[in-house]
Amino acid sequence: MASVPGAWGAVMTAASLYGIVCRVQVVTIGPDARRWTLALYSARSPQDALGWLRERAAHLAAVLDPDPTRHPEGALVPVATGPGDDPAALLRNWCRNAASYSSGLEQGLVLKIADTALCLYYVLSAAPVPARYAAQPPLLTAAVAA
Repeated sequence: MASVPGAWGAVMTAASLYGIVCRVQVVTIGPDARRWTLALYSARSPQDALGWLRERAAHLAAVLDPDPTRHPEGALVPVATGPGDDPAALLRNWCRNAASYSSGLEQGLVLKIADTALCLYYVLSAAPVPARYAAQPPLLTAAVAA
């Protein structure tokens, strides 16, 4: 099995992974920048993570730019966008090529797509959780009664 240097020089292999935390977020741009998590998933393998990210990207693209043949005539109205502002097309393109990212997914993945018309980013990410951190019991704090 091949190993690849990860963050801080650590070597991550599929065997050393506990799982992969996947997120879909919207991040606003500007002085009042905010972040909303739209979906969160804990994948057990890089293939599982990639499949989930592909499904979420396709869903987000369908929400941003719905198929007009699936709605009654006149229900959708085209919106003018600036040059290069087509996040749905970028998401659909990524879905078609997502398999090419599977080999390095143990190291993590961040896909950030800007929508300058709305001043925000759509972020799809996958972050590996090393087995050594997953095995630790959660920290508990208790109040001491006097």
